[in-house]
Amino acid sequence: MSESVWPALVWPGRRREWSGMGVAMGGLGVRLRVGEKIGLGFGLVGAIFLGVLWFYHVSHDEIIADYRDLNQTYGARQVAAFAIESRLTAMRAAADRFSLTREETFAQEALRQADALRQQTEQLARVDQASRQTAEQIRALTDGFALRLEDMLEAWRIRGLDEASGLQGAFREAAHILEEQAGQYGSQHASQQGAEQLQLTLLQLRRREKDYLLRADTRYVDMVDGIAADFRQQLRGLDLAAPARERLEALLTGYLDDFHALVEQDRRIARLSAEMSQAATRITPVVEVNLVQASGAMARRSAEIAEGAAAQARWSLGVAVAAALFGALLAVLITIGIVRPVRAMAGLLDRLTRESPRERVPADPDGRDEINAMAMALNTLADHRARLVDWWRSSMQEATAARELGQAQTGDERVAAAQAMHAAAHERLRQLDAVREQLLADAQRIEQIAAQLNGDDADRQHAARLRDAAGDLRRLLGVVAGDVSPA
Repeated sequence: MSESVWPALVWPGRRREWSGMGVAMGGLGVRLRVGEKIGLGFGLVGAIFLGVLWFYHVSHDEIIADYRDLNQTYGARQVAAFAIESRLTAMRAAADRFSLTREETFAQEALRQADALRQQTEQLARVDQASRQTAEQIRALTDGFALRLEDMLEAWRIRGLDEASGLQGAFREAAHILEEQAGQYGSQHASQQGAEQLQLTLLQLRRREKDYLLRADTRYVDMVDGIAADFRQQLRGLDLAAPARERLEALLTGYLDDFHALVEQDRRIARLSAEMSQAATRITPVVEVNLVQASGAMARRSAEIAEGAAAQARWSLGVAVAAALFGALLAVLITIGIVRPVRAMAGLLDRLTRESPRERVPADPDGRDEINAMAMALNTLADHRARLVDWWRSSMQEATAARELGQAQTGDERVAAAQAMHAAAHERLRQLDAVREQLLADAQRIEQIAAQLNGDDADRQHAARLRDAAGDLRRLLGVVAGDVSPA
């Protein structure tokens, strides 16, 4: 067998190392069966695709985690900012309605909204460090708003939430008493000069007082003070008993004191209202700045995540394309590793039917694949055929020489030579018959291996050519057997 296997083939111009898979697959190719090679190739491609899927899964999880973190941070800041805006609007609306209607329920509603705003601020503070600083500012402004709202509510309670309570109730009572006493004096001293003018002055005083209460314009305070001074001057010019004059002056003084207390309380309420409005107004820019920062940061982070996802998608696509190309290359290499040796074997078998070629199909004695086994069997067949042809030629030469020799010798010598030649020829024919049987066995083995080839159309065509060549060789051996059978 060692004489029939060529580990290397010298081609014109260079030396090539052959295996069952050709140069591209190296020595490992001939040590694997065809099915193992195909399975290994598809396994490698499948492993690459599984790696791509795993990478895609990991990348997808990372993107989801990034978006979840984005939502938990910047999204939470946005949600908290919108909630704070909503609470702030509700708080200011309730405070404004209290200022208009002076209904205590609206003030309590504004305080409840302030508490809810504090809770939203606490949620904002738990997001991140920047939100914590913003939350501290909003909390301080909210506390200032609520404190001033409570002070304003108390100031309104002191002033009087309606006309009959607080300073407003006391002032109205003092005004009614003054008006009643002045009216009684006017009716009792109607004939006295100046009494009617005093009544008119009192009416002007009450009118300016009502103008102030209606419009809250401080100009009317000065008017009230001026008219009150005229009323006092006119009162002193009348002919009244000292007790009556003193009583009217005391009522006027009490009226003015209550009026100025009411004016002072209005000023305090106005100051508290302005401070409260200022505190609420300062909250809005802080919330808007936080919202703008969160929106900008969220947009930037979203763009970064999208860019990273696109890069990962491109990488995954590139790996998938590379895996597909690798699979195609592997299929081409496997096909080449099968087609080339089969084509070489088909050509060698075709030549064996007509001549005795010296070329052999490259094969590896340690190989396990079917193509390599077929090549070794075909090489053995070619070697046996070469021996058979050599023996046949030498036998023919011997027979020719013996015939020529027999013609030149005597009868006894020819008989002895013929017997010896017959014995030698019989032994040679016996050897030729053994070689023929071996060649028939090799041809049958080639046909069996060719029948096992499963592949594309080219593989089936080459297998058919191998079977045809083996059949031709079998018929040739049959002819040889008929020609050289011993008598």
